[in-house]
Amino acid sequence: MPESPWFGTDTFSVLTTSRCPDIYAVPMESPTASMTALSLPSDDEEEEDDKFSSVSLEGSLSHYQGENHPETSAEPAYYHERHDPCKNLKSELEKEREILRSELENEKGKSLAELAMVILDPDTAHPSLVVSENQRSVKWRGLWQDVPDNPERFDCETCVLGSEGFASGRHYWEVEVGGGSVWAVGVARESVRRKGWINFCPEEMIWAVDQSGSHYRACTSPDTLLPLSGSPGRIGVYLDYERGLVSFYHPGIEAPIYIFTSSFTGQLHPFFWVYSPITLCP
Repeated sequence: MPESPWFGTDTFSVLTTSRCPDIYAVPMESPTASMTALSLPSDDEEEEDDKFSSVSLEGSLSHYQGENHPETSAEPAYYHERHDPCKNLKSELEKEREILRSELENEKGKSLAELAMVILDPDTAHPSLVVSENQRSVKWRGLWQDVPDNPERFDCETCVLGSEGFASGRHYWEVEVGGGSVWAVGVARESVRRKGWINFCPEEMIWAVDQSGSHYRACTSPDTLLPLSGSPGRIGVYLDYERGLVSFYHPGIEAPIYIFTSSFTGQLHPFFWVYSPITLCP
């Protein structure tokens, strides 16, 4: 071995291993520096590392397969059904698609609907309501009139029905609600209860929207608030009997402000709850 220019050969130690028998060792002791001997892995250690790497790789692969292929995962199927974002997104898109399809069909039906000439039926009007001579407008008087107490008349709710009922087809009409703040418009089944107080909702065979003060609602149980503000002035009512739809429109909004879906039987009449004056549009 040649003599080191800095140290004698006696200051070197030869690092001998089974893998590298001819590698010289680095200086172990020096007046100016201290260095640590390098150690290379033995065959046994390398074999253990290979086993560990193999196990880790298999574990990672199994985890990956479990996430991407639920059928190979040890986790229960319901876990993936509940946590699969793609499935949830697909479900939401299907719902939106059905809503858009319904609105499109509704608009098409509305454009083809027969424009109904609604005439009010005075025999159904609450005693405090005054129906005009042409039977196209009604207002609340506040005082009971001397009218016959016939079975068709509402005796508690200030309501009135249209004289003509619909048992088929598509029909559309508009109601001028003006600047009033207490009213309801929609449809009711001919057999709707006339005596006593009534909860306006489909369970009572009434499909309507109303305004009470500054709030607009669909008459459901419980009520459904509608995103309207100010006075709508006019409300459109569209009935598609065969499809079981009652839709309501606002002049400034193309899409329906609310849609009821049901399965109708018997005749349906235009329905009005009156505390503010109401006029049927030409």
